[in-house]
This record gives sequence, structure tokens and C-alpha cells, in this order.
Amino acid sequence: MSTPRTRLLMSALIYPGVGQFMQKRIFWGMVYSISFTIFFVGLCIITVRAVWNGILDPSTLRDSLISLKTPFALVVAIWLANIYDTWWADFSRSKRSGEAAPR
Repeated sequence: MSTPRTRLLMSALIYPGVGQFMQKRIFWGMVYSISFTIFFVGLCIITVRAVWNGILDPSTLRDSLISLKTPFALVVAIWLANIYDTWWADFSRSKRSGEAAPR
């Protein structure tokens, strides 16, 4: 069986949802994996379009970067929520079973 630290690191460093899969929480693993993938691909598409359309032009650089702010914030928010969810599930489980809380 994996440790809480391993599950947290897998979710944070490998791919969102992996920690939930390791906790046998398949539904939430799918939610985080699919939503992260959708928003990450969207961010990549918007970034490639911005570069293709001339993001390097100093007169339009600020406007182009502002259009990337929302997709980037969504990707980061999903990633952070995934990490918190993995930690919270391990913390709740250890609290119910009377074990020491994961750090």
C-alpha cells in the first residue's frame, strides 16, 4: 500500500488525479484528470494561437498575455484543488482510523 506522502507527490508531480486513483477514488480521479487535461489543452491552443498571430509584437503583447490569464488560472486552480483533495482524503481517513495525520 502506498503512503499518504507518495499519493500526494504522485498527484502533484506526475499528473492530477493519480493520487485519487491510488486512494481508490476513481470518480474524483477521473474528474481531476479530465478537467485538467481539457483546460491544459485549451491553454496550449490559446498560447499557440497567440504566438502564431504575433504575440511578440510589443504593441499587442500586454493584450495577448491578458487573454492567457484566465486559462492559466483555471489550470493552476484545478492542480491545487487536486493536491488539496488528495491530502484531505488521507487526513480524513487517518482521523477516522485514529492514525497519525499525514504531513
